Amino acid sequence: MKKIITLFIIIFFAVMTLSTVQAKEYKVAIFDFDVRERNQPTVAKHIEKQLKNTGLKFKKIEHFTGRDSEITSLRVLKRLDEKNYDLIITITSDSMVPATHALKKTPWLFTNINNPRFFGIRDALNPGDKKSGVTY
Repeated sequence: MKKIITLFIIIFFAVMTLSTVQAKEYKVAIFDFDVRERNQPTVAKHIEKQLKNTGLKFKKIEHFTGRDSEITSLRVLKRLDEKNYDLIITITSDSMVPATHALKKTPWLFTNINNPRFFGIRDALNPGDKKSGVTY
């Protein structure tokens, strides 16, 4: 009987954990160094569309830009790091550089990086604390 009750409790907590993950609404920020035209198709819009197609629930998916400025990029990324996002996604090498310096608490992904070794990524399977990504 004890084994059955123990098994039931384990199953109950497993189901509760899974349902909590399913019920969570995520906050995601997508950051691009460059200014993009609102009415043009962009990588950020494609990423947002693909995130929404995962079946996960999102409280918000927001787009941010560094406005072609390193100082602005650092300021925006530091502010995002303080706002409790679940994930920050950076687009291009220009975004990765300030993100490496500014993002300390929030997990982040980089994408569209042309030479990750140049930016300090020595091991693609383990790029560093709180960061991961893809390149081409």
